[in-house]
Amino acid sequence: MCVKVCPTGVFTVGTLPGTERSKLKFAARIKGFAHRWQQALLINPNACEGCGKCVAACPEQAITLARTSAIASP
Repeated sequence: MCVKVCPTGVFTVGTLPGTERSKLKFAARIKGFAHRWQQALLINPNACEGCGKCVAACPEQAITLARTSAIASP
């Protein structure tokens, strides 16, 4: 659902790489296996405008927004 609601194309649906699977907690690995490791993947984080539509749409409640500060270059 986050892919559908994102106005800036931050996500895509794809297969979670094996290197990332090992970092998941047990419950998340069970869910991943059940879904054949297909999930939303963050592909364009710099395009995020912080609208929060993905947070509201995520059925797994797996997305949170965090403030970051940009450092200006001289």
